[in-house]
Formats: sequence, C-alpha cells, structure tokens
Amino acid sequence: MAAEEDALRAIKELRELSTLIKRTQAELILIEEALKHLEKGEQIKSESLNRLGLTGQLSTVLKLRLKRMLSSRKTMLSEYKSKQRSDQELLNNLLKCPACGGLGSKVTTSYNRSDGKVAPMLKVEPCGICGGTGRATISARVLEMIREI
Repeated sequence: MAAEEDALRAIKELRELSTLIKRTQAELILIEEALKHLEKGEQIKSESLNRLGLTGQLSTVLKLRLKRMLSSRKTMLSEYKSKQRSDQELLNNLLKCPACGGLGSKVTTSYNRSDGKVAPMLKVEPCGICGGTGRATISARVLEMIREI
C-alpha cells in the first residue's frame, strides 16, 4: 500500500506542476511580448500589465522589472520541469516490483564444490512477489490515473 500512496502523492504533484508550468509559460509569453513592445517604443496594453501585476511606469523602470521577471520565471520554469521529471521517474520506479526491481526474476548463486574446484552456479527463478511480471501490485484505479498523466 505504501507504493500506491506514494504514487497518488506523485500524481497529485504532477498535476499541480503541470498547471504551474502552463501558467509560467503563459507569463513568459506576456513578458516577452511586453519587452518587444518596449523595444519598439510602443505602448503596452494595460490588460497585459495588470495580468503581470504591474502598473503603468516609466518605460526604463518597466523594462528593468520585466527583465527581472523574465529571468525569475525562466528559473521557476526550469525548476518545475526538473521536479516534473523527478516525479515521473518516481512513478516509473513505483510501478516496478520492489523485490526484483522490475526484472521479473531473481538470480541466486550457489557453489558447486566437486572435483576439488569451486564453481559458481547461477539459477534464475521467477520472482515470487510479482509472479514474473516485474510490476508492483497497484490498483487499477491508480494505474488508470498514471496512464492519464
């Protein structure tokens, strides 16, 4: 059950991250457009400034604030995407059987001590936990949630 709880936690976080990534990307587009308008000496729409939480200011001050916002949003986006990759990797690992690591089998080593020599003998057996599938036991509901992501 711990794997299922971890999976649900990771799914929730991935959904939140997806929303944050979309919102940050939209803000980046607004900031970049505003900076282009300033570079051309054009007026920025007050709606765009309001969405960014800015008010009408001198163009030099506005340009500095927008550049600072651009830099911080790019950093945030990078952090969000890194966390997203980490959570997706966690989900992939949670889907693997904890006993065999997703291999579906276990290798045991025994030693043959006949004829005065010691020879290792490898024996491959199907995993007793997952029955050779390599998959963890997770409910169908959680698996469906993972597929949706």
